[in-house]
Amino acid sequence: MIGREIILRDKLRDEPPDVDFLLIDCPPSLGLLTLNALAAVTEVFIPLQPHFLALHGLSKLLETIDLVASRLNNQLQLSGIILCMYDANTRLAMEVGQDVEDFFKNSKGQSKSWANAQMFQPASAATSASPKPPVSANPSSNTPPTRTARKIIESWRKR
Repeated sequence: MIGREIILRDKLRDEPPDVDFLLIDCPPSLGLLTLNALAAVTEVFIPLQPHFLALHGLSKLLETIDLVASRLNNQLQLSGIILCMYDANTRLAMEVGQDVEDFFKNSKGQSKSWANAQMFQPASAATSASPKPPVSANPSSNTPPTRTARKIIESWRKR
């Protein structure tokens, strides 16, 4: 259908709900439902699990937000990244959180839809000065080698 990515926006404009805020929770994919939501809203908050694979998804989502903002919804902006499922006991979580925060600090003043985004970290992330050893003795809970994580983070930064 022509214009299928703005059906939700049109419906909300035709019959505005009597609310102060409307939260639209989308699946973790960049399908038609997410595009409809991005075309209909003015602000986006992204929950982010601080793992290196989530950085790839964040990178694609930032590209999509920027594309939707330039073509379908010029009011769209990324307001914040919310770290979730944060484990202060892992070095990887702390590094990813810090790198994402640095990325958004460096984006201030740019003409991107995420230029004014804020980073929302759990209290444990903000107060931890250094990583603690893992609590679990389960070998499957170990984080990937820092070298691997840094390579992925650096490739994400270059985008």
